[in-house]
Amino acid sequence: MNIPEFSPDLLKKQSSKPRVIFIVGPTASGKSALAIEIAKKMKGEIISADSMQVYQGMDIGTAKLSVSDQQGVRHHGINLVPATQPYNAYDFRKYALEIIREIHARGNLPIVTGGSGLYVRAVIEGLPEVSLQNEVMREKLEERLEAEGLATLARELETIDPELYSKMDSKNPARVIRALEIYQVTGQKPSEIREKRTTLEDLGYFPIVIGIDRDRPWLYDRINARVEDMFQSGLVAEVKSLLVSGFSKTAGQAVGYKEVIEALSRDDASGTLLEEAKQKIKQGSRNLAKRQWTWFKRERNIHWVYWPADAEPAIFAQYVSSHLKYANSI
Repeated sequence: MNIPEFSPDLLKKQSSKPRVIFIVGPTASGKSALAIEIAKKMKGEIISADSMQVYQGMDIGTAKLSVSDQQGVRHHGINLVPATQPYNAYDFRKYALEIIREIHARGNLPIVTGGSGLYVRAVIEGLPEVSLQNEVMREKLEERLEAEGLATLARELETIDPELYSKMDSKNPARVIRALEIYQVTGQKPSEIREKRTTLEDLGYFPIVIGIDRDRPWLYDRINARVEDMFQSGLVAEVKSLLVSGFSKTAGQAVGYKEVIEALSRDDASGTLLEEAKQKIKQGSRNLAKRQWTWFKRERNIHWVYWPADAEPAIFAQYVSSHLKYANSI
């Protein structure tokens, strides 16, 4: 086993502010296992930054850890709302900041871990003070897009905000809808919105972000095996149960759920569609991992650490936590 040297930049970081550790990376890279081992070594509590694990009942398809798998480490951010309820980055930031305060008040170390890049960014860098999102408004605009066409909405945006219109891709329906949504929510031209943000450091904390890097072939094999385990553990039955009460628009688009929902919506006595759904989930999960890699590689101040395939979580955690202690004392 050969673990490369840790980024020297991390060892230079010192602060008297209370720390918040972030462990990020692609799906199935071992973030949860690493976070648990570090938490056991450094008196930590874990906050999940997974945009799908917030939903109750979505257990198998989101790879939630069982109580026994949590190994006695306190976890937060899981099972917060029903799958029928919308939940966004604003909701998560508000929740996470409160939990971070509580963890430090107990004298423990907050460890935020997950692959939802927007959730992680929301905690570290903040979000606009006024929410620029409104799901109901967005759905209405999407209905108008279907009924009236993109050209009509684009002309409306040009009238409202010619400056923005001249700079943007007006043939991109998502961008046009987003701009009109901001206008409807705020009453201001999207080009004039100044997104004042309060960062985690502004609030008096010292964030340290660790990015987990794994070999791609190993990761993709792990993703494929995880999907097989999900089906063996009852993913289809889980989706059927959730369909009784329904999914919010966000929850229903989660990888692993949308594919099974689609298969169940069609007559499939032979089971062929469910087998196809399984393969789609594997591909969708690999694509998700690629998107997560791209997202986090673009983020600032992430200390990337290569995790060899033959390094057990406990051993790798010892290596990581020893360097975290140099960065700052708890």
